[in-house]
Amino acid sequence: MYDHDAMTVRGTSSRRRRAPPVEALRVEGLSRSAARKALSLVLSFVAIVTVLAVGRIAWTSYGESRSADAEIVSLKSARLELEAWRQSAAKEAAARVVALEAASQEALDRRIAEIDASTKALAAPGKWSRIVRATAISGAGNAMLQEFERVAQIRLLASEREILVLLRDVRIGARALEARRLAHLEVYAALKQNEFAQASLRLEHPVRVRLPLTAERAQMARLEREHDALLARNQQAHDAYELQRKVNKVASLPERGFERFAQAIDDALRQLDAYIAQRETAKAQSWFDQGKSAVEGVLMPALWILAAIVVTPIAIKAVFYYGLAPLAARRPPVCLLPAAAGSLEWPAVPGAAETERARVSAVALPLALEPSDVLVVHPDFLQSIGAGARADTQWLLDRKYPLTSLAAGMRMLTRIRISAGGDHVIVVSATREPLAEVGVLALPEGASFVLQPRALVGALYAVDRPLRITSAWRLLSLHAWLTLQLRYLVFHGPVRLLVKGCRGVRVEPAGSGRAVNQAATIGFSANLRYSTTRSETFAAYLFGQRELLNDRFAGDHGYYAYEEIPDRRRAGGVMGRGLEGLTDSALKVFGV
Repeated sequence: MYDHDAMTVRGTSSRRRRAPPVEALRVEGLSRSAARKALSLVLSFVAIVTVLAVGRIAWTSYGESRSADAEIVSLKSARLELEAWRQSAAKEAAARVVALEAASQEALDRRIAEIDASTKALAAPGKWSRIVRATAISGAGNAMLQEFERVAQIRLLASEREILVLLRDVRIGARALEARRLAHLEVYAALKQNEFAQASLRLEHPVRVRLPLTAERAQMARLEREHDALLARNQQAHDAYELQRKVNKVASLPERGFERFAQAIDDALRQLDAYIAQRETAKAQSWFDQGKSAVEGVLMPALWILAAIVVTPIAIKAVFYYGLAPLAARRPPVCLLPAAAGSLEWPAVPGAAETERARVSAVALPLALEPSDVLVVHPDFLQSIGAGARADTQWLLDRKYPLTSLAAGMRMLTRIRISAGGDHVIVVSATREPLAEVGVLALPEGASFVLQPRALVGALYAVDRPLRITSAWRLLSLHAWLTLQLRYLVFHGPVRLLVKGCRGVRVEPAGSGRAVNQAATIGFSANLRYSTTRSETFAAYLFGQRELLNDRFAGDHGYYAYEEIPDRRRAGGVMGRGLEGLTDSALKVFGV
């Protein structure tokens, strides 16, 4: 009892000692899960921050571009307003000057005083613009416009003041000119009177005026000295008069006094143009505008290319559907081997009733092999084999057609033979394609069957009757050119062909004529008359729901095989399947 208890205790303690590793593993698993969750959250956070940062940068750049556009437009509008204001302001100032030409001296002095006060006010800092209403302009552009207007107004007032001062001086000079004219006349009259006295004295005393120490000579000498003085005074009076006349003559048209104002506006406009060009250059160098310019540069070509991509396939399909397909339907059918037998044997499909004999496929298909049989099957379709079976690798389906075998995927095949007395049942199934079923087409001696290699997954034949494949070209048939199948591969019996089909494989007799979707066709007896007919509706063909052509088979002794549902992965659609579709079309030309 004690030992039993001891053993129980030891067993319990042993279990307790083994428990920590399990707990440690559980904790380790939880730690790893928490670490992965934390790493996922961190990466998500980084991704969110990156997206928000990039979005914020893009939005800021977009806002700056929009603001720069508005500022440039406003600056150009302000430039036009400033240039128009130059004309109107100069005319208004000139009109004021003309109105003051006839005003009194006091009126001129009052206007000059008003101009001085306005100039002093404009010279004060913080004076806001009253000419340009550039509400969309901010920053350097607004400050520049305000400075331009302030300088222009000061120059305008200075020009007006200069003209008014000139008018005032002219009015004062007119009176001074008259006084200088009268002074000159007075001196000139005295000069002429002196010359007359000298002439009279020479006439009365022609000899005595030349003799020294005579009273007549002394009188003549005095008259000559006075003449020299009067002549100098006359010249001075004349010069003073001419100077005053020239000063008065300066008072010409008032508009000439506004040339400096116009020059100031021109300087301002040149600076404004330089600033606008600088803003436009800076805006064009931003990555947003560069990207916008790049996109705008290729937008129309891209639209044309997109239109061509959309319209061209539609136009081509319309030509094929309404032009070539009806023409091909009127052409004679293709018959590859008229003398070949078109019969097929009907292998038993497990669970298939007699009324379902047209369906020759199943999800898993058991095959009973004889020791004289050889089964060549694709490894993806080999589900199970018996213990006594011998398997090796057959690199190609047929060494005479290496490229065809490679292109059709019939390479690195599994070749199986069974021993006498061993398990002779081989189960074939589509192990990697859930919608595919596998069927058997049994060709007796003398029968020939045209098969699409894409549907072939294996072949069962006698060891002394190897698989025989031939090819047939039809280069002069419009049916072949429209289906892009110029070469047909013909399998000759006796052989049992293992084929696959989406949701199943069906075999039906051709009779007087049967049509089937070309995308679903697996093959047909080589003695049948093969032709093409146009599919039912253009819309279904345009959007890839149906092929352009339906395969049509006719003949009293022959069969055709097709899959229940065409594989949509082979459909082209409006735009086709790009390079993959081109490759498939090129392979189809060679019957692959």
